[in-house]
Amino acid sequence: MFTKFVDDLANNLSEDSFEFSGTTRTLRLRTCHGTYIHSNASGHMRHSTLKDSSEFTWEEGSVSKGRKAFRNVSNQRFLCVERDSKVVCDRPKPQDFESFLVEIGGDNDTSRNSIVAHNSRFLCAHPSGTIVVNRYGPQNWESFHLEVGPFSPFLFGGSLKDMMAHQKKLGKSQNEIPDIIFSLAGAIRSLGGHSSTGIFRLSADSNRVASCKAVLNSGRLIDEYEDVNLPAHLLKAFLRELKEPVVPFDVYALIIKAGEGMLWERASELIRTMDSVHATVLIFIIKFLQSFLLPAYSAVTLMNSNNLSLMFAHNLLRCPSNTSPAEMLTNTKLESSFVKLLLENV
Repeated sequence: MFTKFVDDLANNLSEDSFEFSGTTRTLRLRTCHGTYIHSNASGHMRHSTLKDSSEFTWEEGSVSKGRKAFRNVSNQRFLCVERDSKVVCDRPKPQDFESFLVEIGGDNDTSRNSIVAHNSRFLCAHPSGTIVVNRYGPQNWESFHLEVGPFSPFLFGGSLKDMMAHQKKLGKSQNEIPDIIFSLAGAIRSLGGHSSTGIFRLSADSNRVASCKAVLNSGRLIDEYEDVNLPAHLLKAFLRELKEPVVPFDVYALIIKAGEGMLWERASELIRTMDSVHATVLIFIIKFLQSFLLPAYSAVTLMNSNNLSLMFAHNLLRCPSNTSPAEMLTNTKLESSFVKLLLENV
């Protein structure tokens, strides 16, 4: 299976996946955590967010059928697995590619690969940020996914516009909002969120949240959740961690400037000034939350427009980072008032 995967790799990935340089080709590797692999000054492997693309670009050297070797373009270090299970980068001569053989394997999605070193240990991104290696059987390849560029944009911490552009490019979805939002909202409904007391107010298990984020960031959706509070928590986290909030910063400034007593007519004008992606997501979220305000549901969930506006204001709007504590306190009230106005009028 692994040999077939490597044989088909070049055919199944578009040429945009690689930068060609002479007879070698370069690529970037991203872990299932949505972070990129690079080597720090000490030579140890780390995974961190993209800053300088050259730090995360690797030359792929094909040594023998079914095996590859990787060399970092920026510092010419090779992937190397040490006896203590640390992954480091060494600086051998170019002819030593064969000393750093790794095997590429994957599931049916060729944009996600797994890497196992020549000693059958898998690359693993540790929560501390260090890349280490673990021993698992072939059935656990999916736990060690690496993505080969071009990449799907980050979901948590990503851009709504980038997500929609990528989604349309793939052509697999007709949704006018990112699939992750549609999926999480559907999970909340199917798990009985409308009859769950304290929905959106109760937190979920932090370990499960982290593992679900890793899966979602890898480009896969989750079919089943064991607890309705998990997709509810993930929906809020997704909205809160967006690169640019659902309500863009320029519109946010106008909302704060308008102060207390904003009328629906003014709020609707501001929504119309937003780009279509952000406006569509905002209206979807508001409509979704409105379904919880039906008397039969709110009597059970104990969530009214006041509660929901408090729960979602800081997930939909965001204070600029240079705002003073006193201003933040004032703005928080205005943010909640704006969301409540939408809940009661959209």
